[in-house]
Amino acid sequence: MTEQVENTEVKETKTYTQAELDEIVGGLKTKNAELLGEKKTAFDAANAAETAKKQAEDERLKEQGEFKSLYETSQAELTTLRDEQSAYKKNIESKDINASALSIAATLTKDPARQNMLVEQIAKNAVYDDGVKFAFGGIELDQAKLVEKIKTDFPFLVDGNPASGDRVKGGDKGGGAARKKVNFNEMTTAQKVAHLENK
Repeated sequence: MTEQVENTEVKETKTYTQAELDEIVGGLKTKNAELLGEKKTAFDAANAAETAKKQAEDERLKEQGEFKSLYETSQAELTTLRDEQSAYKKNIESKDINASALSIAATLTKDPARQNMLVEQIAKNAVYDDGVKFAFGGIELDQAKLVEKIKTDFPFLVDGNPASGDRVKGGDKGGGAARKKVNFNEMTTAQKVAHLENK
């Protein structure tokens, strides 16, 4: 009788030190700022070209006396510009919120999957008001209180927490298996004695 053993790949996850995580987050913030600066420069150049084109068109329309068309066109362009500005602002706010949430999540766990889940939970409770702020139930929390709240609400996502399974040990009887609730009123005397002897 021959047995065949299948080769299995073991995927290893890399753990990062806090310094490495800080360096990664810092690098991401720097790259984000650089990209946003480039985007703003390109956006400004495109706006300048569009403005020059619009001014030439405005002059042509004024000469033809088509003021109504000019007004409608300017209102449509204004609405488009406001929508683009709003989307740009929301994009920047979203990136700042996610960067702050990642920074906090990185202090709570080294596991990338759990970090992503924590980032999602932290970001849900973030608001952007001249910077990233966190609030639960309408109450603003500083970072220390936020970390405590996360540890309380999501202990299974935090490293070194017994609820995450890192250090859970079974009892001396039953190996940590859950015990079934019993109703003494429905038990016979023999069952009550047996139950108490097993405790």
